[in-house]
Amino acid sequence: MSALFDPGQSPPLTRGPLPYVRVPTAEQLAAFVYESQAIENAPTDQEHPEVRDHLRAAEWVVSGARGGVVRTPRMIHRLLMASSPEDWPGRYREVGVMVGGDVKMPWRGVPGAMGRLLRHARQTHLNEIEPSEHLLWDLHHELEHIHPFRDGNGRTGRLWLNSLRLVYGFEWLTVWAAERSVYYARIRHYEQRVALGSGSYPPPSSAGRTVTRRRP
Repeated sequence: MSALFDPGQSPPLTRGPLPYVRVPTAEQLAAFVYESQAIENAPTDQEHPEVRDHLRAAEWVVSGARGGVVRTPRMIHRLLMASSPEDWPGRYREVGVMVGGDVKMPWRGVPGAMGRLLRHARQTHLNEIEPSEHLLWDLHHELEHIHPFRDGNGRTGRLWLNSLRLVYGFEWLTVWAAERSVYYARIRHYEQRVALGSGSYPPPSSAGRTVTRRRP
């Protein structure tokens, strides 16, 4: 089984061209972008640079899935945040972050944590395990738990989740802004499992400089 490589990035997963990809319509992608932006209280005007970048990243995720390629979070983030150089598109954060009052893991732990997450996803792939939706959600939740970027983590995570979903035969999924409380509750439940020792990481430390991101 071959893999495509992007210099300086973790290699994406690839299964080769897939005949069964459930390609979303243009309307579905536009709705996804609108809702994903709205979840973060970010601009939703379709002419706004952030929205255009978001749609471009979503289309790129779909094009990869047609060839059986799961795009990596850093590659997604690089496109998604292209108009926001202050948020280091495609680069892991080097500051602490706080989301909804919760301090995320220290930034020095991010590269190692992301390496473990991507190795776990790759091992599932190389073992030719057909993952359940529950497993794909856990991969998404772990990304949000790590919170590897200065900003755009939620949007990146939802795009990565859909990249995984399409390649493994599931439909494109839109998380509706009206249901974000349920969405955040799922992430918190996962993080509680981590804190209790059923996940891969200890509770985050408060060490280091912190950037606060507001969670609605």
